[in-house]
Amino acid sequence: MPIDQTGKRRRYRYIEIQIAKCRVFLTAEEMSQLLQKDPELFAAGIRRGKAILRARAQEKRREKDGI
Repeated sequence: MPIDQTGKRRRYRYIEIQIAKCRVFLTAEEMSQLLQKDPELFAAGIRRGKAILRARAQEKRREKDGI
């Protein structure tokens, strides 16, 4: 298990990203640091995420209403 800056053992949850020929595993903190370096990419990801979450909610409502 990795050891954090305070010397305590820490379990990390990883974000798995599949790329063409490999998979990358990053912590949320590492992902945040990368996105902060490219504000346009960060904004695009936020917009995309909002659209995906709205679509999921709409689909859930449709299933609930039986449409």
